[in-house]
Amino acid sequence: MAGTEDGPPDPPDDLDAQWAYLTARLGPLDPGLPAEFTEPGTDDSPGIREATEPTPPRWAASAPAPLGPRDHDGPGPEDDDGDFTAPDPGPVLGAPTRNTLPWAGAVGGPIVVLLMLVLWPGAPPAAYLAAMAVTMAGLLTLWWRLPVHRRDDDDDGAVV
Repeated sequence: MAGTEDGPPDPPDDLDAQWAYLTARLGPLDPGLPAEFTEPGTDDSPGIREATEPTPPRWAASAPAPLGPRDHDGPGPEDDDGDFTAPDPGPVLGAPTRNTLPWAGAVGGPIVVLLMLVLWPGAPPAAYLAAMAVTMAGLLTLWWRLPVHRRDDDDDGAVV
């Protein structure tokens, strides 16, 4: 630390002396560890003795082994489906084609504009106008196809 301008400067810090002072104030560091955590032949130095076969605790000897997810004899009551047959899931790519083209235009138009700006900076203005027209056509088509009325206006919400 620096001294004040009026008084003498502080003596240089002696870190070893400060460390010794702090550790002496802590007291004994051995909180009474069990014998297995001390080195053989010494009582003061904490350590780990040679590895031996661990002995199980007394409670573990009498407890039954816990059952795992595959430890069962057969189908349980939750596995009994009766005559239920799952329906066919249908085609994976069976998106409604009515909205596929407008979404492609609404999303693809700005992507095409960005690609033209990065990869083809000298593109003719008609290409940018065409991409923006495709975007606007897709957005307007999606907006036009939004439902005007809800199908369940008179429903109380208790439909399963």
